Amino acid sequence: MKMKQVSLAALCLILLLGMTAFQSASAPITDAPVDAAWTGSTSRGHSMSFTVSSGGTQWSTFKLKTDFVASNCGASGTMEITVPGPGSISGNQFSYTSSTFSFTGQFTSASAASGTYSFTNRQIVIGIPYPPYVCYYYLTQSGTWSASTPLPSPGEFNKSGPAAGATNVSLNPTLIWNTSAYADNYQYCIDTVDNNDCDTAWEPNPGTSNTSIGITGLAAETTYYWQVRAVNSTGATMADGNAWWSFRTTGLLTLRPTGAQDGWVLESSESSNKGGTMNSAATTLRLGDDAAKKQYRSILSFATGAALPDEAVITKVTLKIKKQGVVGGGNPAATFGGFILDVRKGTFGTPALQITDWQTAANKSYGPFKPALVGGWYSFNLTAAKAYINKLSMLSGLTQIRLRFKLDDNNNALANYLSVFSGNAPAASRPQLIIEYYTP
Repeated sequence: MKMKQVSLAALCLILLLGMTAFQSASAPITDAPVDAAWTGSTSRGHSMSFTVSSGGTQWSTFKLKTDFVASNCGASGTMEITVPGPGSISGNQFSYTSSTFSFTGQFTSASAASGTYSFTNRQIVIGIPYPPYVCYYYLTQSGTWSASTPLPSPGEFNKSGPAAGATNVSLNPTLIWNTSAYADNYQYCIDTVDNNDCDTAWEPNPGTSNTSIGITGLAAETTYYWQVRAVNSTGATMADGNAWWSFRTTGLLTLRPTGAQDGWVLESSESSNKGGTMNSAATTLRLGDDAAKKQYRSILSFATGAALPDEAVITKVTLKIKKQGVVGGGNPAATFGGFILDVRKGTFGTPALQITDWQTAANKSYGPFKPALVGGWYSFNLTAAKAYINKLSMLSGLTQIRLRFKLDDNNNALANYLSVFSGNAPAASRPQLIIEYYTP
């Protein structure tokens, strides 16, 4: 019998037998498969397609074309099978099985999928030009397929913080936004120009799960404008319908003490509770006691009134002092029960250091503090004392802080004190009063 090439369009009758769909599960992809017509090809180089709908949860009209050689019929060609469905997509997978045809599918992203197919004794009826005019061929074949669909632009999404119009924002804030469907990554822009455009640069924040970014080094008391866009291969979508948000950073003031006005004062005798001698020229301050069990106290004087706006609302106060050394060994801060900070709005007497500054009453005392020494510095949170930070020119425009230990002496005949750098020390080692604030 002579072999002959025939067209399946005219000669093949595809008989669809009953099919039963089943589902299986695996790890979900980040976004649901795109609702669209998907097209692809098989491992034998033929077309295949299917449709996804219902928010990526249903497939339908699965079509697959393949080739065959029916030696017993003296024919070869291609045939196409169509499975109308619909069927479910669950956990990024879908599949079918029947007695003669089955396939599996796995979504590897929102716009890409792959899978397998298999024919088992699938009957093909081929017309032939001589009696009995039909020939039956039973196809057994397996292969793989891959398909894709154009990815939509990223979905609408919103920013969440700092809130639009926020004030008193940290100089190192975290920008936060919600997720966008089909985003491959996010980009953000922050600048100081109010024109709904990026005047600096769009900075990358790669990854579909990275919906925040920490920003550092912003300027104090500055209004910033920011936006985020979700990006994929199709395009970009701006957050909040392209509405830029703004925030204003907190004010930040770092003051060093006036060296001529600070210094240490030593008690006149062990139990006098009065100052006896002082030193306002030294590059160090003293806290602890001397060999006669007299207590050292030290004064810091900060010109806060000239530096702070009158209407400033103070939100945080931090005092930092740098250790210079210890006389008498050990850890005087621990031995003497921790630091006490006496805060005075204005001066303890006059702007210049006085012996009486040792005992003059403070507005309020705070402590004991037992801070860790970090990089040579002690740090104290004095936010509770913000009401006593002088913002005005009255009271000499000063805020003074007296440093002492909780215990007046350690009850031995040895000098034991902590030395910290004063306002007369080199600039990098001087105490710092750091004030965060905003102006309404």
